[in-house]
Amino acid sequence: LHITQQVEDVAGIRARMSGRSLLYITALFILFAVIYARNSPVIIIPGLTESQLEASVNRTSVIQPWCLKHEDWHPIWYDSYLLVPPNNECFLDNLQLLYNNETRQSYSPEGVEIKPIGFGDLKGINYYDVSDKVAYWANITDPLIKDYGYKVGYDLFGAPYDWRYGPNRYVDFEYPQLVQLIEAAYKITGLPVVLMSVSMGGTYTSLFLNLQTYEWKSTYIRGWVSLSGVFSGSSQATAQLITNDPTGRFKFVKNIDAASKGFGSIAWLMPTTVAFSPDRIFATTTKANYTIQNFTQLFQEANETIAGELYQDTLPYTAFTPPEVEVFCVWGYNLSTPNVIEILDTSFKNYTATEGNGDTIVLAESLAICSNDVWGKQQNETVHTITQPNVPHAGQFSTPEGVQQIIDIIINQLAPI
Repeated sequence: LHITQQVEDVAGIRARMSGRSLLYITALFILFAVIYARNSPVIIIPGLTESQLEASVNRTSVIQPWCLKHEDWHPIWYDSYLLVPPNNECFLDNLQLLYNNETRQSYSPEGVEIKPIGFGDLKGINYYDVSDKVAYWANITDPLIKDYGYKVGYDLFGAPYDWRYGPNRYVDFEYPQLVQLIEAAYKITGLPVVLMSVSMGGTYTSLFLNLQTYEWKSTYIRGWVSLSGVFSGSSQATAQLITNDPTGRFKFVKNIDAASKGFGSIAWLMPTTVAFSPDRIFATTTKANYTIQNFTQLFQEANETIAGELYQDTLPYTAFTPPEVEVFCVWGYNLSTPNVIEILDTSFKNYTATEGNGDTIVLAESLAICSNDVWGKQQNETVHTITQPNVPHAGQFSTPEGVQQIIDIIINQLAPI
């Protein structure tokens, strides 16, 4: 009986130990799962005007007596205070780009340096304004951080850029920085990167990926989420560059009308033949109809010589081809969108626009280039098309449902392989 009792005691201890060991092993498993659960690193590429900018000013002369000649680095975009008279004259004089038609280069005025805020982090893209009152990418990055464990600088990054310039500058300056950021994110996490862009960020990302080798993309890029991407231009660029109405009707950027005509980025967003027929009419004046084939003459009639030069500089960078990475192509449609810009007088101040189908800013044909019906038939990598009726340009940020759909793509559909 004594021996039997000992055997039963040992058996009981082993049983208890087995139960405890199981609980211990389970707890360790959960702990390791939490510690080592990894998301695909994400790099966010904003659109036109969506990177905050800062400036340093050391000028020998200024446009008005109240303008400051010397200012240390300070936020310049977007700060609504700077757009209020009389501050706006000083602001626009600093924000403008000058153009050398011999070197084909744009540059800031003498003594002015401007750069994006917070490359590599989220400071310059989470909010549209420098006072952090108008949330933009924060609508997506906040839940990624709070609910899914993302950490800024580890697996979540921003890639702001100076959105005033055109693609020839990006190729030489911004794109090498983006390559370094992507490779750094890969080195930190050991995982390929998800690129996420909106609006002109899609134009920017498309050219970037076209310039990289297939081997590099296969190593470093997990996929690309394109929101409201502009792949064959927008008629709003036409209105921005040729009309003289500062109210901003049918334009990308309001209140900086004159300065914006010197931005290569907007010239890059003129309609192109990627989606549209070369003989499709996009502008009419009292003298002629203008198609993609004769936009140069349109700039001449509008007396916008520099805009015409900038437009010519962008043409080698508009023939986008499939990116050779997995794509989620997300865009809205079924909303009135500027189509043909109709100039009603020789001053180019009075104008209107006929309407087409799109997302209020970009026509559907331009948005749909990244879809399965186009790129999906031209590359081996999967293309997912998500069309959203009655969702305006970049409207994916504006509703909880839209935000959750984007997050689901990142967390579940573009999870590490």
